[in-house]
Amino acid sequence: MSRFATFLISFLFFFSLKADLSLSALKRKVDSADENQQIIGAGELFDSFKTYQAIAKKELSRDVWIDQSPDEKFFKFDSFYPFMQKVAIAPESEVIMWGDFHGSARALLEGLSFLQNEHYIDNHFNIMNPHCYFVFLGDYVDRWDQGIEILYTILRLKCANPDHVILLRGNHEDVTLNQYYDFEYEILTKYAGVGSFLFAAIKRFYETLPSALVLESENNCILCCHGGIEVGINPEKLVQSIGPVRYQLFTIVDRENSLPVGSALHDALITRVPASELAAFSMPLERPSNHSFGCLWSDFELCEQESISYGERGIRCGKALTHYYLDQISNGEKKVRAIFRGHQHNGDMYKDLIENRGLVKLWSDLVYTLLASSESMEEDIHFASFVKITTASDYTDWSVGHWFRDIKIKAQISRLFTVWQYLRENVFAVCDCTCCPVLGRRLRGLLSLFLLYKNR
Repeated sequence: MSRFATFLISFLFFFSLKADLSLSALKRKVDSADENQQIIGAGELFDSFKTYQAIAKKELSRDVWIDQSPDEKFFKFDSFYPFMQKVAIAPESEVIMWGDFHGSARALLEGLSFLQNEHYIDNHFNIMNPHCYFVFLGDYVDRWDQGIEILYTILRLKCANPDHVILLRGNHEDVTLNQYYDFEYEILTKYAGVGSFLFAAIKRFYETLPSALVLESENNCILCCHGGIEVGINPEKLVQSIGPVRYQLFTIVDRENSLPVGSALHDALITRVPASELAAFSMPLERPSNHSFGCLWSDFELCEQESISYGERGIRCGKALTHYYLDQISNGEKKVRAIFRGHQHNGDMYKDLIENRGLVKLWSDLVYTLLASSESMEEDIHFASFVKITTASDYTDWSVGHWFRDIKIKAQISRLFTVWQYLRENVFAVCDCTCCPVLGRRLRGLLSLFLLYKNR
């Protein structure tokens, strides 16, 4: 039998099992799942990717591009074309934003469950407030074993709320890194027989994702990305553009000529960054890791005195370079006030992220670094985290709230709860009906305590 025939049979078989999961049902399955256990049917996954791909193509095909629209090669979604998106929202809007998950679906679903209880979202993934937006900063997969459950969840959110959910690309939305950090292994293990086809659909999904987002509310903007600043591109035209949604495509990255020749910043750039990293290069790339594209890869230098440095993950931007860059792209009526990003869970920044449960601020709130979950990195501390940004007409009235919850103990309780549910249905009922009514009542009382803690 040919490979295609095998795939077709498997595909039709899995589609026969397709059934949309509610948010609460998905959370129960994830909380009680064993390592590399298949939770979501392949048919439902393929259907989610197909629906999303249609939405993404429709969004990107609109005539809202700055300077130039993408050509037909772009819409094949098989190469890396860096582009930015801009979205304008009303004052008093709320933006829920997540950093890196790295395969921790438990953290994502813990946060969504809280938002459901607070009536931000219903059990079918619909955002209930028309002035609420969800922004995801990338690095959904790798390192932990529930990356595909995260992709499924954010696809359900995007498909249910296409104008209110924004998915950005991280450096781990890259098939090369997926082969090294085990996401490919996760897919091939959970979906043997159709895993390679599913992985191909995931690669196409990656190529639809913006590298950065400019979020505007009444001329006040924030730059949202996974990594940091890419000095070789200038999104000033995008920042200053008018309209509810705009895009800008970048076909050339030129770092060496991005700063004024003879300035202290330019001198630091050419002396501290290898020449191979400064040479201009054109798009598309086969993969974003080829040149460590800054929006996906760059870090920030924690030492305020350092304007620019260089490390194994590319250029590190200091306070002076960050201020300069934001000033350059704010050369008009609209001003970029801050950067929200993830990515830098290493070194001293990592220690601060763990201690502060997923949020670190730099330089008088100029740069916010987010981490949505520590499950793939810490044995003892597993938290779920997101921030809530509330916009206003005046930027000084914007607010940034931080929600977090330790989830390691709750995950263990959830597994125990699954066992207790089985005992209640198959054992406690017998106790009530026979010779042990007191024991049955006491055991049900203990079950109620588990329920109370589980739903905190």
